Amino acid sequence: DLSACMENPTSQLNVLYLLDASSSLQEDTDPQRLRGKILAQAIEQLGSLSAERDVFYAVSSFDLGYKERKAWSQLTPDEATQAATWAEQQYGWWGAGLGTDWLSALTGGLTTMNTSPDSKIACKLLVWVTDGGINVDGNKNAYDVNIAAMEEICGTNPLTGVATGTPAVVDAIRSAGIHLVAVALASDDFLKTLSGDALADEQSKFSYLVPVSEGSGEVSSAGFTEGAGSSLDY
Repeated sequence: DLSACMENPTSQLNVLYLLDASSSLQEDTDPQRLRGKILAQAIEQLGSLSAERDVFYAVSSFDLGYKERKAWSQLTPDEATQAATWAEQQYGWWGAGLGTDWLSALTGGLTTMNTSPDSKIACKLLVWVTDGGINVDGNKNAYDVNIAAMEEICGTNPLTGVATGTPAVVDAIRSAGIHLVAVALASDDFLKTLSGDALADEQSKFSYLVPVSEGSGEVSSAGFTEGAGSSLDY
C-alpha cells in the first residue's frame, strides 16, 4: 500500500517513529539498548530516500501516556547521519516509563501524523515499536481497563471478538491514509524466563499486534482474563 502511494517520484513521505518507553525494555527485553541502533539505522535508511523526494520524520514515545520527542523535521542525505547519532543518544527516557498504553500511543500517533507537513497529500507511515502487550495503567492484571482500551482501539471486544458498534482508533488511522507498521521487540532470552500463566499472558497480549496493525489475525485471549482464555480470529 505504501509503495502504491509512493509510485509518483515526487510524492512526499512523512514517517513517525512511535517508541515504547516502558521500563521492561531496560529490565527485560533489551538490557543492551540495541533499540537505539535500530532507530538510528532506520533513520539512516530513510535518509537515502530523501535524495529523490521530500522526506520528513518525527519521533514520539509512550508508556502511561504519549509524548512527542522530536518535532517534524525534513531529512536530507547529509543530515541523516546527524539524525541517527541523535537517535542513539536517547537513553534518558527510552525505558524510563511504567506501563504500555497502546491506546495513548495510537491516538497520540494519529494526532501527530495528522499535523505532519502536507498531511492531506503526503504518504504517511507510522512505525510503532513495542516490547509488550497492552498495559494501560501499569497494572497488567487490570483486565477491565485493558479490555475497554482494546475495544476503543479496535471497536471489538478482545475476549469475544464481538464488534462494539463504536468508532475504532485503527479505522481513523486507516481513513487518514496512514500506513501502520507494528514492530515487536520480542526477546527470546526473556521469554525463556517465563512459564505457565506468565508466559501465556505475555504471548497473548503480543498476539493482538497483528490484527491491530494488519486488520485481522488469530489471537489468544489469555491476557485479558484470569482464566485460560481461548483462541479466536480477531
